Amino acid sequence: MRTFVAALLGALLLMIGPGPATAQETPVQTLLQTFRAEIEQSSRRTIGPAIDAIAGSGLARAQEVLLRWQAREMWLRKSDGLFYLAPNGGATPLHSKMWTVVKPLAMLRNMIWIS
Repeated sequence: MRTFVAALLGALLLMIGPGPATAQETPVQTLLQTFRAEIEQSSRRTIGPAIDAIAGSGLARAQEVLLRWQAREMWLRKSDGLFYLAPNGGATPLHSKMWTVVKPLAMLRNMIWIS
């Protein structure tokens, strides 16, 4: 049963970019990877360029990524460093040790909101 639930949760995760078996990256995943260090260790002084780049990218999913990041619904898979959007309002993945939620501080959530 636990394996089934894990497989179901994995299928429900809305990925921003490719899975491990996919060689191509999506433009928004590429952009997030460019600013991965700033996103993971975000502070008021360092996060501005990342937010500006995402907001100004013109990518179709950029606004959704910013809104979901602000709502703490963006996750980072530790095994490959790819960003994912969590389903169901940021529900914790079953194997939570494999994931890190990308949690912007309150002041950073305001910066994301303004962009």
